[in-house]
Amino acid sequence: FRSDSSSTEALFGVYDGHGPFGHQIARSCANQLPKALYEALKKPGATFATASSDAFSKVDQSIKSESKSAAGNFSDQRSGSTVILVHIAETTGVQVAFVGDSRAILGKYKPIAFGGAQLVSQPLSDDHKPTRLDEYKRIKKWGARILTSDQMANVQFFHNDYEKDMKIWNL
Repeated sequence: FRSDSSSTEALFGVYDGHGPFGHQIARSCANQLPKALYEALKKPGATFATASSDAFSKVDQSIKSESKSAAGNFSDQRSGSTVILVHIAETTGVQVAFVGDSRAILGKYKPIAFGGAQLVSQPLSDDHKPTRLDEYKRIKKWGARILTSDQMANVQFFHNDYEKDMKIWNL
């Protein structure tokens, strides 16, 4: 990804599909998201945060439409993709946008005694997992259900309670 031929910026993306059609959804995200992000960044007053949010929404809607169309050869009902984007530019430094539980870390050398160095990791993202209370509440606010495989198969009772769900998930 380059915004123009003289650009000193780069965009890196990792797409982790899940479910029966996850690989197709991840590929679709990889094909669409860089262009959608670049277009959103061109808008007046756009920041990486607003542009990435706009791009994620645009691609999500595109994938939903594609899965419902006659030409769509996949379903987004039980499939999807996590995405993590890392944008590096001279003017803005390192910026990260993500959806799901993909993780980005930055490796840095930290000076230690006698002129040596130790590689240390610095997290650049927090996983979007329903085991985090704030994420659990965000998911519920939008009317979604969070289920284990056993709950989906009606083997285990469905709770709508964070504490009970954490016990089911053994956390």
